[in-house]
Amino acid sequence: MSSVLSFFQRSLFLQVSAIFVGTLTVMSIALQVLLQTTLMFWLFPDIMEQHAEATAELVFLLENVPEEARPVVLSAYSGPRRKAILQAEFPDGASPSDALGAPFHNSDDETIAAIADREPRFRMLRSSELDEAQRNLAGPSMRGISALEVSLQMSDGQVLTVLMSPTATFGTPGTWLVLMIVAAVFVASIVGLRFVFRPLRTLEETAHTIGRTTKPKPIEEKGTEDLRRVTRALNEMQDRVQSLLADRSRMLAALAHDIRTSLTHMKLRLDKIGSEEADLLQGDVDLMDRLLSDMLLYARAEQPTTKPELVNICDFLPAFAASLPYPVETNVEQDQFWVAAERAALTRAITNLTDNAKTYAGTVELSSQRTPEGLTILVEDRGPGIPEAALEHIFDPFYRAEPSRNRETGGSGLGLTISRALLSAQGATLTVQNRTEGGVRATIVFPRELEVIE
Repeated sequence: MSSVLSFFQRSLFLQVSAIFVGTLTVMSIALQVLLQTTLMFWLFPDIMEQHAEATAELVFLLENVPEEARPVVLSAYSGPRRKAILQAEFPDGASPSDALGAPFHNSDDETIAAIADREPRFRMLRSSELDEAQRNLAGPSMRGISALEVSLQMSDGQVLTVLMSPTATFGTPGTWLVLMIVAAVFVASIVGLRFVFRPLRTLEETAHTIGRTTKPKPIEEKGTEDLRRVTRALNEMQDRVQSLLADRSRMLAALAHDIRTSLTHMKLRLDKIGSEEADLLQGDVDLMDRLLSDMLLYARAEQPTTKPELVNICDFLPAFAASLPYPVETNVEQDQFWVAAERAALTRAITNLTDNAKTYAGTVELSSQRTPEGLTILVEDRGPGIPEAALEHIFDPFYRAEPSRNRETGGSGLGLTISRALLSAQGATLTVQNRTEGGVRATIVFPRELEVIE
């Protein structure tokens, strides 16, 4: 129950839908009650005029049939919306009414005129009063929220009481029509709400992509004015984030370039010294040089400078696997999936992933398949996997799950970071997790929106 309530509190669509359904239900009940109580009381004079002749005919029949036949006449007259009974005296609270009695006094019909001097008495009954009036009566109960009670004295002194409930009840066809209309309005309103909330869902999806790719698309401003303002603010935020990322990349690239220039001068001077100590220093300088190369690549990854080209990923992957210096098991989607991307960036990004698999597991599996999200590429191995505590940090710059600083096994700690940055610049996403059967699975997803249809 608490989980359902929590989900309900998180969903604005459900909250608005619940408010709408509640309001519609209350309005329907209120309208039904109004129509069948107060409003119907205003209509009772017209209803009495319609039933005056039938009531007069009933009096005529009852007074001209044997006593034992009267129950049959009363039963034939009675139904789900009216009931006639004989009583010893007038019901309590019944009184004459000029408005309701007018059809009996002003009619030219001979049958009605014959009982004009009977002084009919009337009561307008609400639901509880109708139930009380039927409490001691035989036969099925009348259904109705309001009713009109008409009482006339027979020639033998008995009182004929007729209960009429001409209003629609929950068992009549009219009510089913009303319920069907309410259901149709409800369905149409839900569809309308989904249409209204569609821009909000687009905002949600775009907000998720801001941190996953460096190429988020501007959101189209549509919907209500409130949603347009939110969309405009989100687009401005995306622009600011991209500007900050570009500034960071330029600063990092400039810093790495200047340090690398100094390292080059150091290498030239060490070459002239020619001592054993100089050789050791030369190794350290080479390590620093490679680290700076990775830093430069990382800095430029999110801000590509080359023009993208059309690449069919399903053709690119087999050619890429064939170019590697080690064997790779491939199972690639045979369909076409064209994207506008930098071929060199794709090659470097996936190479980092396959190199990691080869280094730590000795085997590499490369596969791809179409999914509802787009095209998914998997780079898998059957190695020992990554410690769970390290999984959430593997994309952090300079973080290494392998604790040693051995360049042969550990690298600079920028490989996965660079791969994700390169793929993000192409509009793709990269995630890494351990496989249940052992090993590591790197998942690259090219969203369906990136596909170029020729």
